[in-house]
Amino acid sequence: MKNWLLILIVLAACEVKPVEINYGMDQCHYCSMTIVDQSHSAQYVTDKGKPFKFDAIECMFRDLRNLEIEPVMMLVSTVDEPGKLTEVSDAYFVISEKIPSPMGANLTAFTDSTEAAVYTGQIPVFKWQTMSNYLK
Repeated sequence: MKNWLLILIVLAACEVKPVEINYGMDQCHYCSMTIVDQSHSAQYVTDKGKPFKFDAIECMFRDLRNLEIEPVMMLVSTVDEPGKLTEVSDAYFVISEKIPSPMGANLTAFTDSTEAAVYTGQIPVFKWQTMSNYLK
C-alpha cells in the first residue's frame, strides 16, 4: 500500500501543466529580468513537467533555439488577455513598435488575427511556426 502511495506522489510531481507566473517576483529563465509585463510573458513546460518562465516572448523563442528537445507545452500571454496563458498554436503574432515588449523585439501575441492587424495596422500577422522568418 505504501509503495502505491509513493508511486502516485511521484507521478503527480511530474504532471505536465503550466504554473502560475508570479508577476513582480519570478525571474525570466533566459535573461534573469523580473517578470512584470502581463501582456508579453511566456512559459514552456518539458515532458518531465518542469516549467520555464519568461518575461518576453522573444526570450522564450531564443531559449528554445538552444534546446535539444521540443517542450510539451509552449504558452504566451496576449495583449487582449493579459496574464492568461494561451498555447502558441492558438496565438497570432505581430512585430510592431506600437506595442513595445520588455526585451525590445516588439513581439506581441494576440488571440485573434483580425484584432492583431487592426490594433497595430501591421501586416504580416503570423503564426508561431513561422517565427524564425521574422525574429532574429
